[in-house]
Amino acid sequence: MNGERWQTDLDEFQQRAHQLGGSVLTRSANGDDDLQFRQIKELLKSGIDVLVFLRTIRVKLGVSWKPRTRNMFQ
Repeated sequence: MNGERWQTDLDEFQQRAHQLGGSVLTRSANGDDDLQFRQIKELLKSGIDVLVFLRTIRVKLGVSWKPRTRNMFQ
């Protein structure tokens, strides 16, 4: 995630997660689909409770993906 907008969004996300008692792990694949897929698998194996990502690899996930959203900023 590059740029001022992404950094602002990330900062706000992290702040709200901490207010709710959570912690945030971040990864960046810099547009590399294979790396992003590996990172997602590693995070899931680590036992995370929630995964939020900017998807670029819908086909590689091998699932019918339907977004489930919850606005944590309300």
